[in-house]
Amino acid sequence: MKSINRANLSCNIHRVVIKLGSLAVTKEDGDIKLDNLKSFVEDIAALKKSNPKTEIVIVTSGAVNAGKSFLALDDLTSNKEMAIKQAAAAIGQPLLMHVYSELFKGQQLTVAQILLIHDDIKNKVRYLNTKNCLQNLMQNNIIPIINENDTVSFEEISVGDNDNLAIMIAELISADLILFLTEADGLFTKNPKEDGAKKFETVALESFNIDEIDLSTKTSVGRGGMRSKFESIRKVNKLGITVIIATYERARPIMTAITSEVGTLFLPYQQKIKKRKSRLLTTLKKHSAIIIDDGAWKALKSNASLLAIGIKNVRGEFKRGDTVAIEINKNTIASGLVEYDSFEIKKIMGQKSSTFKNLLETYHSDVIIHKDNLIIIE
Repeated sequence: MKSINRANLSCNIHRVVIKLGSLAVTKEDGDIKLDNLKSFVEDIAALKKSNPKTEIVIVTSGAVNAGKSFLALDDLTSNKEMAIKQAAAAIGQPLLMHVYSELFKGQQLTVAQILLIHDDIKNKVRYLNTKNCLQNLMQNNIIPIINENDTVSFEEISVGDNDNLAIMIAELISADLILFLTEADGLFTKNPKEDGAKKFETVALESFNIDEIDLSTKTSVGRGGMRSKFESIRKVNKLGITVIIATYERARPIMTAITSEVGTLFLPYQQKIKKRKSRLLTTLKKHSAIIIDDGAWKALKSNASLLAIGIKNVRGEFKRGDTVAIEINKNTIASGLVEYDSFEIKKIMGQKSSTFKNLLETYHSDVIIHKDNLIIIE
């Protein structure tokens, strides 16, 4: 297992994505945690001072929670309240950005706000525009602060949560490190508040047994949780990006996480995937999957394309050209760009390719996902 010297990490990283969860920046009642934000900003300024070439992007949650108290609605967990969430985000975004802007101004640093939806990363032109914007900001020593555009987002175009957004941004800017600041100080075998919970100091996912852990822990605020973070790390790990999960509930949380043996360090895979396939890991369509049989899985591992005959079922709705997860036994084992939409695949799953022209109005390809547009995750 390759080791990483945490004491020297800050000197060796060029680009860092720092993800701040809802409870890192806001209280459960929606009030902004000013002391926390001051600590984060001071640490980021110290990090840039220790290595002026370091470029930092913040992915922040908390806008919906910060705005909800103005709308007299306590429970924002139901999808039925999407319009209320959008209104809360519209209120909370400027509140959060004002605090960030003023605190960074006190450190002689300038910030910029960027709000994104899934299509901004999935669409090639918008992906490149977003990438160019971020690069120009960072080259001018400006710190981008990114959040999902919850004011216009809905199920079809949602990123899912900001854990997923963080890995999308990390892939887009070719980051060296992602730091998730959470309530828990790393990855544990179970809820760290329960007796007998053990922390993993270092994790190499190539040899990690997921059955050793309970990933069900989630807060009542925000959409993420430890499962979301772990699944996001699984995707980004193969890009050669180091990941740290550490708590925000300590003095100097960012600098401590980067320079000391705290939290959990996820080592990057030894063999990085090719850059042209990297977006296949980070732009998965939310709540959608193609379920395959053992024969199809064996073929994929032998560098074959995904054929309809090996598909057992389809979950969710997606369009041709979307990046969709491939599952077997409820585990995501691959992902790729689909040649057919979900409705078309339901018509041809379990069938030979020679029948497609008779079963479909429009024929696109003999395969569901071509091997050149497919990547194995497991």
